Amino acid sequence: AAVRSASGGGPHRFSLRQTFYAIRPLLQRVGVDELDYGYFSTVVAAYEQENGRFNGMYRDARGIIYHPHTGETIALGTLNVEKYRTPRYRFNKVLFVEKGGFFELLKDAQWPERHDCALMTSQGFASDAARDLCDLIGDSEQEIKIFCVHDSDGPGTCIYETLVEGTKSRRRRLRGEVSNLGLDPKEAVGMGLSEERVARKKGKVPVASYIKDAYDGYR
Repeated sequence: AAVRSASGGGPHRFSLRQTFYAIRPLLQRVGVDELDYGYFSTVVAAYEQENGRFNGMYRDARGIIYHPHTGETIALGTLNVEKYRTPRYRFNKVLFVEKGGFFELLKDAQWPERHDCALMTSQGFASDAARDLCDLIGDSEQEIKIFCVHDSDGPGTCIYETLVEGTKSRRRRLRGEVSNLGLDPKEAVGMGLSEERVARKKGKVPVASYIKDAYDGYR
């Protein structure tokens, strides 16, 4: 019912957030007064994993890709990725960076131009749009290498994992290889870097499975 309302009965594209706004009054009728958008998004993702994506639904842009040599910046949302075409012989590498704040430093040093490397970032874990774009780039006629830089904390390791593996709303289908340039805990210990004890106020944080497998007795 919420999808019908958000899409005007079917003929129009609609966003996940529009669906969220449409479903709230429906839930209020059955006594549910509060609905968190983040939780709602995970419910929709779980549904799509079992049943496929909703036809016509798109998600808001979360992140950007920067093209070297032209300076073009494209927001990473469903609609933009659907019409994206990989530029021919404009770049042969893509650097996916967890922290988009580094972009201005790299651009100021003309690092993307000197290395023919596009820059990509996505808010939080790698979004569906970011992974779909990696698929498109991997299918281009020229070989384009993809590299991933992430933090060494638990969520940072999950960024690399969600970039190459399946998620609730998207099964694994990345064709190209992704090189992990993030610093993992064992590498940091091997380099003799200092360790820092952290007292967490909340429960466990998500950690990539390849990190768990590397540590016996992981908790």
